[in-house]
Amino acid sequence: DENVGEAYFVIDGEVRKTNLGPGADLAREFSSQLIAHDSKPLYRADDEDRAAPRFDSLLAGYVLQSDRSDYDLPNLIQSYLDITPPEAPHLLAAALEPLEKTMRERLEAESQTSVLDDIELPLIPILASMERKGVCLDREFLNEYSKELQVKIDGVQTHIYELAGEEFNVGSPKQIGAILFEKMELPGGKKTKTGWATGAEILEDLADEHEIAAEILNYRELSKLKSTYSDALPRLIEDDGRIHTTYNQAVAATGRLSSIDPNLQNIPIRTELGRRIRQAFTAAPGTSLAAFDYSQIELRVLAHMCEDPALVKAFTEHEDIHRATAALMFQVDLKDVTREQRGQAKLLNFAVL
Repeated sequence: DENVGEAYFVIDGEVRKTNLGPGADLAREFSSQLIAHDSKPLYRADDEDRAAPRFDSLLAGYVLQSDRSDYDLPNLIQSYLDITPPEAPHLLAAALEPLEKTMRERLEAESQTSVLDDIELPLIPILASMERKGVCLDREFLNEYSKELQVKIDGVQTHIYELAGEEFNVGSPKQIGAILFEKMELPGGKKTKTGWATGAEILEDLADEHEIAAEILNYRELSKLKSTYSDALPRLIEDDGRIHTTYNQAVAATGRLSSIDPNLQNIPIRTELGRRIRQAFTAAPGTSLAAFDYSQIELRVLAHMCEDPALVKAFTEHEDIHRATAALMFQVDLKDVTREQRGQAKLLNFAVL
C-alpha cells in the first residue's frame, strides 16, 4: 500500500512485515519468484530495472474479467477461492499463493495464460520506470498561455453580454437558459426538472443560426482549456520539473492503458487552441519526444476480413484511410478533403468497428 507505506511478505510460509523501501529491496531480490497483488508501486519505488513478477493477482483478475469494476484483493479472494476474505493484511498476503494456483487454472482453461505472462506482467517494470521518470512540462509556457486564454475568455464574455443585451453569469446553465429561451425566445428549448437544458447538443443545434449559442460554446471551450490544463497542470509539476502520472493496466475493458493524476491521454488535439497545450510537453536537453502508433491496425484487420474494395485500395495504395473515407463521404477529391471532413470520416470508420 503506497499510502500506508507497509508491505507484507510470505516467505516459506512465514509472514514478514516491512515498509515500502526494504519491501522494494526484497521484491527486487526475488522479483522473478514474486507473487503479488498490484506490484507496480514496489517497482516504482525502486530505481533499478528488474524482472517482472511471477504473478500479479490484480492483472490476472483483469485478464480474466476485463469488465469487472473492482479488482481489490478481498474481492478476488472471495470470487476465486470461494471463502470469506480475511481482513488482516498478513492473511491477505498468505492467500496469494492459493489464489495464483486457482487463477492460473482458470487462465489456462480460457487460453489466456500468454496474455498475462507475455503481455501484462512484463509491462509492470516498464510502466513503473515511465511513471518514475515522468515527462517534462514547461511551466512558464503554460502560465503565459493561461494569461492569453483569460484575455480571450474576457473578450468572448463581453461579446455574449452584447448579444444578450445584459450581463449574466455565463458559467451558469440556469442563467443561460433564462437568457436564451425566456428573454431571447430562441427555438428548441427543453425544460428539465432543474430548468432549461443547455448542454452542448442543444447549443450546437442553435449555433449555426444564433451567434450567442456559438459564443457560449466558445466560452466553455476556452474556460475548460484554462481550468483543466493551463491552470491545473503547472500545479502538478514536481521538484524535478516533471509530471509523474500513473498508468493503469486494469481499468479499460478494451485492454488499453489509462492515465490518472493527471490524465495525460486526453490532452486536447482537435482544435488549434487545444493543440497549444501539447507544446508545453518538452524533452530534456539532448533527448527527443517521439510518437509511435500502429497504422490503423483495426481497420487493416477489417479490410482483410470484409475485403471491401475501397478499404483495400486505400491501404494497398498507402492512402490516409480517414482522408480516403472522407473523399467518398463528401464526394470530393482526396486532395480537397478538409481537416474537419477527415475528423468526421474518422468517427465513421471507428463507429463501424
